[in-house]
Amino acid sequence: MSETVRFQFGKGEQVRFISHLDLMRCMERSFRRAGIMLSHTEGFNPHPKLSFGLPLPVGVISKACYMDAVIEDLLPMEELIQRLNKALPEGLKVFHAVIPEDKKAVMSLVSHARYLFVVKPLDCPIDVFTDEIKNILNQESVYIEKETKKKSKMINIKDMIQSYEVKQDGDNVVMEIMCDAGSVSNLNPMLIWKAIAMYTDYKSELPSVERLGLYKTENGKPVPVI
Repeated sequence: MSETVRFQFGKGEQVRFISHLDLMRCMERSFRRAGIMLSHTEGFNPHPKLSFGLPLPVGVISKACYMDAVIEDLLPMEELIQRLNKALPEGLKVFHAVIPEDKKAVMSLVSHARYLFVVKPLDCPIDVFTDEIKNILNQESVYIEKETKKKSKMINIKDMIQSYEVKQDGDNVVMEIMCDAGSVSNLNPMLIWKAIAMYTDYKSELPSVERLGLYKTENGKPVPVI
């Protein structure tokens, strides 16, 4: 009898630039190498029943990536984790596996994400750059152009930012931002940085970006997906 298992895994520095499509293919191959049999869809072109939470933008790392896999001949959770980790390439690692009580697809549950930005200014003192970012995020409206396949439109990213903290850490500015994520309202973290870069008068290195968590909403509050 098949069973849905929800995995939490990480995407590290070694694989930060692979696309979501390549990640999906890599996971499918890793399940095969691990000897874990996935259920398949029916029809002329069956494919593994494997679905993912909110995809990471290329270049972003995270220990909070999620996927649902429908597995035939279920094994103990620890054995599933061990087998997969032996089969996965360097840079990908599974941390947790559970049988979800809620059978909704993991992507449909996601409502918020938390990101960490670390950036170094190039042409101004660190305290000046820190204050500049704070001033931008403190505005009531921060508009930026969002491009899609068919068109582009101006959006106010402040409507999608729930909370933020900006501070100095040595020679870097560190920002932690909780924002809308998922199928209803989704703010790409790279749009946040695009807006800051557009509104500031100073130059900086490209930021390193890490997704710290994905959250669903329970009783009006965000809680971790697992």
